[in-house]
Amino acid sequence: MTTKRLPLRIVTGQNGWVWVARVEREGDEFLLHSSRCVRRWGKPLAELANDGPGPNTVLETELKGVKRVHVLAVISQDECQEASWK
Repeated sequence: MTTKRLPLRIVTGQNGWVWVARVEREGDEFLLHSSRCVRRWGKPLAELANDGPGPNTVLETELKGVKRVHVLAVISQDECQEASWK
């Protein structure tokens, strides 16, 4: 992993998978560091990225390792407002 601070993003994958994670690219994979699967959004994804999780948002426990996702399995990535996710 790089020493710079990685951007926090909402990553939308195939088959309805959605994660919030610090993301970097390595070859043909995205590495999702400290990822949490979003089980229930609770609001539109753009609002989730801008405003952080709300009372109806359900997040899984943070993964302690790195999740590797092939670039072709990623549909979109939304930059998060860091302050909203503290």
